[in-house]
Amino acid sequence: VDENGFPPIHGVEPMIRRLFEAGYALAVASSSPVSYIEEVTSYFQIRQYFQVLVSADALGKPKPAPDIYLKAADMLHVKPAECLAVEDSFNGISSAKAAGMTCIGFCNPDSGNQDMSRADYLITGYDCMDASFVEMVYAHTTGQP
Repeated sequence: VDENGFPPIHGVEPMIRRLFEAGYALAVASSSPVSYIEEVTSYFQIRQYFQVLVSADALGKPKPAPDIYLKAADMLHVKPAECLAVEDSFNGISSAKAAGMTCIGFCNPDSGNQDMSRADYLITGYDCMDASFVEMVYAHTTGQP
């Protein structure tokens, strides 16, 4: 990382920008230290899109415990059931689901062969993610038309 920077994941920045511009409140809920979260979001010039950064450092319980997601929802002043998480790991998906959130699983080739079966919907890239897509997934998982 010191020599080459952080590896990009194609489509993440445009997806985050689309959702922000559509009016969604965005948060990072990570088991990583807050200094690392701040470094990554600054490096990719996406920090301004997030209202909240939550780290397990402040809570003491990393994923798969739901604490990180519950804290993020609280800080955004929304109910966990009103949230949609995007995750690329078994522990992350387990955490989001334990918090009562809808979860989209990103099949990240850099994350190894993870069990993504608990995710409500799986994607292989971020190009499809816009407000309409997020609303469709959320409505489907919550039984809305």
